[in-house]
Amino acid sequence: MTDDDSESISIQSNFKLPENITQEDIEKKAIDLVRLAISNNVSDVPLKREEIRKKVIKDNMRIFPVVFEEAQKILRNDYCMELVEYPTRGTKIHSLNKETQRDTQVSQASTSTQTQNQIKRSKKYTTKSYILRSLIPGNFRKGFIFEKEDYQLHGLLIIILCLIYVNGNHLKEDALYKYLEKFGISKNKSHKVFGDVEKNISQFTQKGYLEKEKSVVPNEEIFYNYKWGPRALVEFPENNLLKFVKGFYNENEHEQIVRELIRSRGIN
Repeated sequence: MTDDDSESISIQSNFKLPENITQEDIEKKAIDLVRLAISNNVSDVPLKREEIRKKVIKDNMRIFPVVFEEAQKILRNDYCMELVEYPTRGTKIHSLNKETQRDTQVSQASTSTQTQNQIKRSKKYTTKSYILRSLIPGNFRKGFIFEKEDYQLHGLLIIILCLIYVNGNHLKEDALYKYLEKFGISKNKSHKVFGDVEKNISQFTQKGYLEKEKSVVPNEEIFYNYKWGPRALVEFPENNLLKFVKGFYNENEHEQIVRELIRSRGIN
């Protein structure tokens, strides 16, 4: 039995269903929520709690926690996915510390559960909307992405997120494109794999993977900075990005790389 199953049982055992609601009703609503979450995921738009109320719960929001946990069990067991609350804009990447480094040995599913619990406990994450996150380990995901173009753009996104990450989650727009040029990716020239890179970055921003902030310095030109967006915080655990960056270096350099990342991000 997983920790999530125990939590679900605890919630249900301490909750008395209204007289007009049966366990069969809860299970049916849970299935309806799973269908709604999966169909909503296609549009890349967060699923609002209010939409769940109107289309699934309808008349009694007291049963929401029980329905939600039942739906989570179905999503995790049958689809290897889970619903997580959508972070607010401006939420920071979790700091690298000893606990984070130790957690790199934990499986993605376990890390996912820990991250979700942290989100639940943090008021700044209260957006009353949710998105689906895959629990499939990264090395198995390629076979589940049917469109070659989607997989290629996923690679571009990871490169950009890593560049922002190693620069303290705060990278000027012109600096981002200078970094990309070192990968043979030009802002003003269509790439043979990624196509119009500027357009793709704009789409990443619209979908919530990136945040683009306008900065104005007195007596200087206006410039823009890129940061991780809310969706990136949910779908790309910091531990996974750290592993990805370390993969470019020899194993005997990993410890030094972690120290450099901590130093570059201003973390003691």
